[in-house]
Amino acid sequence: MRMRSKGSILYKGFAFLASTMMLFAFHNSNAIGTSSGIGKTRIYFSKATKGKIIVQIKTTDNKDVELYLFNAGGELVQKKETNTGDIITLHGVKQGHYLYQCFEKDIQLKSGKLMVNKNSIDYD
Repeated sequence: MRMRSKGSILYKGFAFLASTMMLFAFHNSNAIGTSSGIGKTRIYFSKATKGKIIVQIKTTDNKDVELYLFNAGGELVQKKETNTGDIITLHGVKQGHYLYQCFEKDIQLKSGKLMVNKNSIDYD
């Protein structure tokens, strides 16, 4: 019976772990929408009147998307379904900090922070 050295076992274990991590990273990069244009999605926010925010989502091609707006506590404030390029209005948005996420089916296209002030909106 042949005995394996500890170095050989460690090397094989490390190689297995490294290849598994690379496969996981590759799979997750595709799962969040890289192939679907995650870097090509732009979301524009502008304040219309008190409590109303105008939103336009732009992508390289026409898509049906969902926009989710969460307050700082993580509660869903609004969900809007739209087509990219269309202009939508969010009603009843108060001053404060929000998080937004934009999805096409189950693929996240974009997410970021939104800060609504009395006279302006800041977002990334």
